[in-house]
Amino acid sequence: MAALGMVLQGRRWFEQVDDDALAVLTERQMAVLQGAAAGQSNRGIGAQLGVSERTIKDHMGLIFRRLQAGSRAEAVARGAALGLLPPPSATARPLR
Repeated sequence: MAALGMVLQGRRWFEQVDDDALAVLTERQMAVLQGAAAGQSNRGIGAQLGVSERTIKDHMGLIFRRLQAGSRAEAVARGAALGLLPPPSATARPLR
């Protein structure tokens, strides 16, 4: 009731979140982003984490929003730029 009263008065109930806070991902979202960075499909990430493909799609949607990304590749690039992803392995072979 208190929240409704404040909103009806034109005040905020939740504090405004700054852009840096939006970039913080949960542990599970980090695992999903790492799977995406490794080139895994949603189905493959889901199998590895023991959840459904639909759950991974939901996580990806949240990741897109939090990283303000429009695509999977952009989410991975933004995650890497923010230091959320480990650097590529020295033994990783480049894609051809």
